[in-house]
Amino acid sequence: MLTGIKITLDGLMEAVEIEDGNHVSGIQNAIDARFYDVVSIRDGLDLFVDDEGVYTSRLNPVLTGIAQSFGYAGVLFGEGVFFAVNPAEGSTHSLNTVQIATLASRWVDAASSRHTPVAAGLAFLAH
Repeated sequence: MLTGIKITLDGLMEAVEIEDGNHVSGIQNAIDARFYDVVSIRDGLDLFVDDEGVYTSRLNPVLTGIAQSFGYAGVLFGEGVFFAVNPAEGSTHSLNTVQIATLASRWVDAASSRHTPVAAGLAFLAH
């Protein structure tokens, strides 16, 4: 079983479990996507997001805030799910307790921020 953390469009944080040997369709189902992209995040984390989210969904300020807290420079649309990665192999793994605690802390910061990182991204795009 592969265990990760999902950030919903409403900014909620949920546990996600995906059956072994069924990672592709499990991730697609978890984020309600036909196709997904992998955003490499520091600290041994990968973020899976809807490849078509910019067209089929809406901005996700909490997910964007979490990703930007790790140094990601863009904005994210739709739902996303975090899993651990072995950077040497590129293989996906369950999150460990330290990674879950780190994500939870950054989720609290992003969910309680009065200034969403999306506003900065939109201001940049307007110029």
